[in-house]
Amino acid sequence: MQEKSLENNSNRRLFSVRFRKLRTELHLTQHQLSEKLGFSTNTQVSKFENGGSEPNLEILRKLADVSSSTFSLDLHELITGQESPKIYAQKVEYQALLQLLAKYIAAETARLLEERHRFWGELGDAETKKSQGIAGQEEYVQFLKADLHRLEKRIADVAEDQHYIQEAMNNL
Repeated sequence: MQEKSLENNSNRRLFSVRFRKLRTELHLTQHQLSEKLGFSTNTQVSKFENGGSEPNLEILRKLADVSSSTFSLDLHELITGQESPKIYAQKVEYQALLQLLAKYIAAETARLLEERHRFWGELGDAETKKSQGIAGQEEYVQFLKADLHRLEKRIADVAEDQHYIQEAMNNL
């Protein structure tokens, strides 16, 4: 009987640490979280954080609602300390998708940079022909400059996409 009590105390302590961590990740004081959970004082939240008490299912539901505006709360992880197998599988799938997107973006960036290099070469040739007075080169130079401008915009967009993908991968 003594072992069971120690096990429960240990679990309660671990839960209290995870509960306090969650509150701080939400950037809430004990008083603010107490209000959001429907308590008139912060005594109950303090008990949750000090291992004196554990929330019931209704409080856990409210806690999930409070956190949903900031991030997705894994109640399984909060209670057991282990990530939910379903969420872990989703993260693995998401990470694989992000890696595929990162590869595509890297290939697209290389292609666009090569295309830009080619455009600059063509533009230089057209500028030379234009300065030599060869007919039709003025329009061709304007056409190349417009395409080069669109290409530069696409390169900037891809670089921004690459930044967002890297940020998402870092947040997994």
